[in-house]
Amino acid sequence: MDALREFLALNGVLVVFLAAAAGFSLYLNLIRDRNPHDWHLLHAGGTARGVLLIGLGGVIHLSGLGVTQAVVAAGLVVVFVWTSTLAMLLRAVTGEDGFHFSGALSNRLAFALYAIGAVCLFPGLALLAWGFLLVW
Repeated sequence: MDALREFLALNGVLVVFLAAAAGFSLYLNLIRDRNPHDWHLLHAGGTARGVLLIGLGGVIHLSGLGVTQAVVAAGLVVVFVWTSTLAMLLRAVTGEDGFHFSGALSNRLAFALYAIGAVCLFPGLALLAWGFLLVW
């Protein structure tokens, strides 16, 4: 279980690092009087997602899940974090919103990344909730 905790913490730190770098782009857009909204989304959303993984790494061993179940649950949450973070990055770089599967390739890719993340998040969280209910 230690390797899983380290995996979650490492991925969390990498996402926070990316979000911090997005903060620099946010700053540049603010001082150049450009639209900073997508960079702000990536900066704040990426930070929150990274902190989620770091926090999960600190408590996953407290759940009643077996190692395989914990790996599956954590893996699903990690897929959500990375796909949604990459979708936000693509959105910031291209200006596409990713809210529908049409238009430019970058818009369709952002949509697909958001969709994959959403599909992974809910079963991952449900499994984690089950694990924590087992020990409650």
